[in-house]
Amino acid sequence: MATHDVYTWDPATLAGTHSILAGLGLQVPIRVLLRRGEGDLGFNRPARDGLVIAEKSSPLSVYLIDDVYTTGARINSAAVALTAGGHEVCGAFVMARRVNPDYAPAAGEFWRQQTTQAFTWSASPVVNRPVGGWR
Repeated sequence: MATHDVYTWDPATLAGTHSILAGLGLQVPIRVLLRRGEGDLGFNRPARDGLVIAEKSSPLSVYLIDDVYTTGARINSAAVALTAGGHEVCGAFVMARRVNPDYAPAAGEFWRQQTTQAFTWSASPVVNRPVGGWR
């Protein structure tokens, strides 16, 4: 049984996302639920009106997909728009995470630790443990 009704993505995510997802043979439909709004949405600038619902529909349980998580502005703006449109965001998948090691000493330490480890799925950079108090 599916835990969500549909996959959707931030419209600013890489071109061709729909066809990429369609090629995966997912068992859950892929729908365009969002479009750019009038808000000033950008790097480290989430906006409640940066993304809006593209078409009215019955409430759905939505799994949100984004290409890169840098500051969280776009994925959070997408979640706000979906929720405002009556949908439930049940999860999100990000294909890559950008870390700026110069942002703060803890970020630099996190980056140093992650880049010294060989990649494994169990110890990937996507972890839920604080490094030096930074989350």
